[in-house]
Amino acid sequence: MIPTIPQPRLLRVAYGSYVALFFMFLALPLTVVAVFAFNDSQFPSLPWEGFTWGWFFGDARPMIGVFHERPIIRAVGTSAFVALFVSLLSVAVGTSNAPGTSTSSHVAPQASISALAPATRSSAISR
Repeated sequence: MIPTIPQPRLLRVAYGSYVALFFMFLALPLTVVAVFAFNDSQFPSLPWEGFTWGWFFGDARPMIGVFHERPIIRAVGTSAFVALFVSLLSVAVGTSNAPGTSTSSHVAPQASISALAPATRSSAISR
């Protein structure tokens, strides 16, 4: 919805309710998993059987904690490495594209990494 266009009150309330329900739809499963991660039960179920850190730091069966599993720790390290590399690459590409997105006439467009894919640059499309 465009805020400057007048809308009926019912439409604004319906839109706001839709947005709130959408975010609840996204957040509720994460909240439930986060709460049950501290349940002292072998399965994520009700009734609540008490608080435990066993699913994270436990070293005995059936609750061997996440931090005692080498494959999981290795996967977290791989994910962190990929995240760092992608972040650095995106900063480099974004920085190299910054001069080409200027709207002022005194800045000349320069070649950048995205010259390999000119359809991704708005200045390449508008010329």
